[in-house]
Amino acid sequence: MKRGFIVTNDSVSKPKRSTSRSAGYDFVSPVEVLIKPGDKVMIDSCVRVYCNKNEYLACHIRSSLGSRGITLTNCTGIIDSDYFDTGNTIKMMLINNGEEPVLIDKGDRVMQGIFCEYLLADDDDVTVERTGGLGSTGN
Repeated sequence: MKRGFIVTNDSVSKPKRSTSRSAGYDFVSPVEVLIKPGDKVMIDSCVRVYCNKNEYLACHIRSSLGSRGITLTNCTGIIDSDYFDTGNTIKMMLINNGEEPVLIDKGDRVMQGIFCEYLLADDDDVTVERTGGLGSTGN
């Protein structure tokens, strides 16, 4: 397997890098949404990601939104390689920590995903497989 994106909605563009030296692939909003101070919203990106089993996609808010008080509710989203097997798309869970409402227009770049590799501890012996979607690996 390699790594890449599958878009599930024809009106949404595939995540892409802005420049040849950009680390992150920009995710756009498929909808317009106004986020008032203190409000939380979940936007379905309409994107699925696939990557190798020793990789994950780290999702971060774009700095242009962060400077206006918008952050991901979990700070950094971690999309494990086996999330692809659930058939689910990536969700952008946002909160407005600022003092002003923020309008996100359809097509605005909201989040960036960076492919990362990870290592395992010598005594790692986990054999449990994912059985669900969003947040399913926690107790």
